[in-house]
Amino acid sequence: MTIMKRIILLKDEHKLCIEEELIELEPKVFEVLEYLYNNQDRYISINELHDEVWAGVLVSDAAVRRCISKLRQAFKDDPKQPHFIQHVSKRGYKLVCNANTCKTTQCPSQGHGNHQCSQWQAKKSSHLSPYLLLLALPLLALFIPLSQQTSISTQPLVQTTVGADQLSFAESTSGLSAYAAKLNGEQDYSIILSNQGTGTESVIMENVNWPDAMAFSHSGERLFISDVVKGNSTIIEYNIQTGQTRHIIDPQFLIADIFLGPTEDTLYFLGASHAQSAFHLYQYSHKTGTIEAVIKNAESYINFFAGAVSTQQDKIALLVFDSLAEHSYIEIYDLRSLQRIGLVPHSSKLIDLDWRDNNTLLIATEQGLIEHNLEQQMQTHLADDFVYMLSYQPQSQQLHMLSELKKGAFFLELTLPLNSTPKRKLYHFDSDIQSLINISDDGSFIAKIQHQDNTQIVKFQSSMPNKKGVLLQSTDKLTDLSHARKAQAFAVKQDKTIIKVDYTHSSPITESIRHTATPHSVVIASDGKAVYFTAKSDSQWLVYRWEHNELTHLFSGFKFVREFEGNLLLANIEGELFIKPKDASILPLHTRAVLESNSEIQLYEDLVIWTEHDLSRVSYHQLDISKTEPEHKKFELPYDSSATNFYISNRNNALIIKKGAQTQSSQLMAQVKVTKKFTLNYLLEALEM
Repeated sequence: MTIMKRIILLKDEHKLCIEEELIELEPKVFEVLEYLYNNQDRYISINELHDEVWAGVLVSDAAVRRCISKLRQAFKDDPKQPHFIQHVSKRGYKLVCNANTCKTTQCPSQGHGNHQCSQWQAKKSSHLSPYLLLLALPLLALFIPLSQQTSISTQPLVQTTVGADQLSFAESTSGLSAYAAKLNGEQDYSIILSNQGTGTESVIMENVNWPDAMAFSHSGERLFISDVVKGNSTIIEYNIQTGQTRHIIDPQFLIADIFLGPTEDTLYFLGASHAQSAFHLYQYSHKTGTIEAVIKNAESYINFFAGAVSTQQDKIALLVFDSLAEHSYIEIYDLRSLQRIGLVPHSSKLIDLDWRDNNTLLIATEQGLIEHNLEQQMQTHLADDFVYMLSYQPQSQQLHMLSELKKGAFFLELTLPLNSTPKRKLYHFDSDIQSLINISDDGSFIAKIQHQDNTQIVKFQSSMPNKKGVLLQSTDKLTDLSHARKAQAFAVKQDKTIIKVDYTHSSPITESIRHTATPHSVVIASDGKAVYFTAKSDSQWLVYRWEHNELTHLFSGFKFVREFEGNLLLANIEGELFIKPKDASILPLHTRAVLESNSEIQLYEDLVIWTEHDLSRVSYHQLDISKTEPEHKKFELPYDSSATNFYISNRNNALIIKKGAQTQSSQLMAQVKVTKKFTLNYLLEALEM
């Protein structure tokens, strides 16, 4: 018997309607349902749900199964006799009921054909006996070729890497990735460790000359990076847990690629030992620390410059370039005997490669992305994208590629208190984000976005930066964004008007006050109740407090005001600094800051932090006023007009600095789908009904 229920997904509300009953689902549970809904034609594995719904965040299989269990409870579905979510061992989960989506906020009644809902109907059960189909399979197999078709759908990663001139990247099985890029204003390369789950990135190495290749160990505990200097090239091992580095090979003349061997002990690299040498394949043993050239090129004009080990660890593919003939091709070697067992020619220039499975190569060429089947000696053109770096993940069938360049903004986070080498993290988002404030441990951000025709204050999660909720929008320019440390509220300046927004509830509450003079320095109190600001009146700078629609004049003679839990930091026009404790009089700090129109100054606990700059550097000054004699330190970065401003993170007490919008390397993630040809696919689908 087929159970038929009217099921509607309210996508905007993250709710579910079953027979006009409104059911609230947890956000992740709804995302799982939505992903199953969008892929009703196939089974979805737990690994795929990990990758697509949790976007790289490390969670257990139990967390995924918990979401499935919650959905079954909502549907009142029996897992032993499922009518809504079917599970097949080693294949995954599939939504087998019919559902539709609506843009409404409530469940539409069955009697009203809501124009915002797609058509719904019960899924028809198959009248074709599975036993007859099984009997027919041997006969059909005589006529149906069991060939495979591969298709890819390419989409940008959620986040785009920071920096220009990206050279190399690597991915670990533990959810981390790393890449090499030049940061804004820096001449050498930095190695950046990325955690897509938290949306953060850490600079783990700086001043690397030419990191042309990198690879994680099988365990993900070590990262190997080539540092190529002509005549003095080496491989650096970075320990993920301890942060320690060491050089693991004697200097080579040049190094072209690094990739893993079949065991944790083995690392391969392509290198030339001296100027007249060709590029050979070398094997490095971690246990013994020895290096051996295992596959050599007899001619100096024949060179290996990219390689990969097959998925079953029994073959190795090497990309070869003949510099005399200016021609590239691929050689296949047996990994045990190291004898050549195959050759893959191609008419266009080959750039990079990886294995899709043990008999199929994915190859980046000047003419686009191709697939080569070794058994059938057949090549298929997959995409026109020009890709100069690729890495394939067989478990998720995802192809990670480095492709065209685009513009983007990135933000630097410096931990407090500042020292000469503060710990740094990076965030990178849309190029039109001007200000960024990290407000909570769950990766929530408040940002100011400047569009061509309006300015927005938005809230978003680092794991889903494209899903932004607009808290405030204005056709006028918004400046001086200030966020409360202990409340969901912020203040911002719009010409002569100060706007305060409380977004505790789903509908933000907005208040505003317009002053006769243009406010200069605006800050919201830590509890989100009062707003302090300065304005010039009759050639004199005045400090005001605005609270409960009452405006109070507090002090005179100060151009800047900042607040931290009831304590006020004040600065006059000469930059002399003063502190006004919560229950005491104003005290001088006997320090002068060179504050310009685009400088920033903040108070955090017992630290006063401000920026000064010249044409080459931006200096971040820190004054520790907890000591009897205030201690002054500073940290410098290359000059960038955006870097003169900063915000103090509400989450982890760190400075967040915009380091500018610059050209970046765009990373693409393609989903590679391998399917049988149509007739056999139709037969298999019939068996599932």
